[in-house]
Amino acid sequence: MIRVTTLFARTAEATAAYYGDYLTKNKHELPGQWTGKQAPDLGLIGEVTPDSTRHVGVEVTRVGDIPRPHSDDWLGPASGHRSGLLCVVDNIHTRYLPARNELFKISDSWQDERMTIDSTEGLREIYRPASGGPIDKVISALDDHCRDFLAKSPFFVLSTADGNGRCDGSPKGGAPGFVEMLDEHRVAWADYSGNNRLDSFENIVDNAGVALLFLIPGLSETLRINGHAELSTDPELRERFAVNGRPAKVVAIVNVDEAYVHCAKALRRSELWDTDSWLGDDQRPNAAAIVKDHAAYDIPAEIIEQALEENLDATLWVPGGDDAST
Repeated sequence: MIRVTTLFARTAEATAAYYGDYLTKNKHELPGQWTGKQAPDLGLIGEVTPDSTRHVGVEVTRVGDIPRPHSDDWLGPASGHRSGLLCVVDNIHTRYLPARNELFKISDSWQDERMTIDSTEGLREIYRPASGGPIDKVISALDDHCRDFLAKSPFFVLSTADGNGRCDGSPKGGAPGFVEMLDEHRVAWADYSGNNRLDSFENIVDNAGVALLFLIPGLSETLRINGHAELSTDPELRERFAVNGRPAKVVAIVNVDEAYVHCAKALRRSELWDTDSWLGDDQRPNAAAIVKDHAAYDIPAEIIEQALEENLDATLWVPGGDDAST
């Protein structure tokens, strides 16, 4: 039994020219799903399991034989056939399939120009390995620079994922320093009122891995912290992170795995802090109009906008989980 993990193909012309080192040069990976039903078409003796680590493959049709590489009788594929040598890489070794150098036509559903990168090796064929500063700047324990950055940051994005890998990115804001260093290995913040979807918190109880990206208005560099989160109802922490004089209901704590300052390129390119690049009031998307259409509400956008503003006024500085939160 062959456990299929990867299926490669080259055009017939490339196969003729590079047959000898086919497995090490310019592999083109095919999309789709490989099933045992397609195995006879490939001339396989044995069984192909469909529960492979990567399901790949295409429909193929036998159209002839591939001669020995560089031989005089090589005529190329029949007109209109996108053909090539197929091979399967299994968990143990690599083999050419089929074994008799047969020539196969790839289904018309395959687009030659379609290419997908799905491995670190494929990425590193394009991008050089990181070295120097991007590697050296990463720390595993927070220091006074991180403390100072957090004390001046009023905003960060919390990235989480559930147990199935479904991701969420949630903006978090407060007065500068609303996220505090508990010690060199932990940061924490109070949960403020929101919409009670609890996307981030439900993810955290399912999958503790998190990433935090902190911004300071006017500064193009950002601070990134990656780690594992927990949700606490400890009374002392709730008092420490009181919201507008009221104890927090929940305090989020992140145990830091790594932290580093991120370069200014993204924010410089976006001109995020350049007020001359900002849209005018009449050019910005209208949140109320978006909610009206996305939720299919049969009420004027102005009514929705008024309700949103009233909710902000009532709950902006209220602990999350409080009865006043909506």
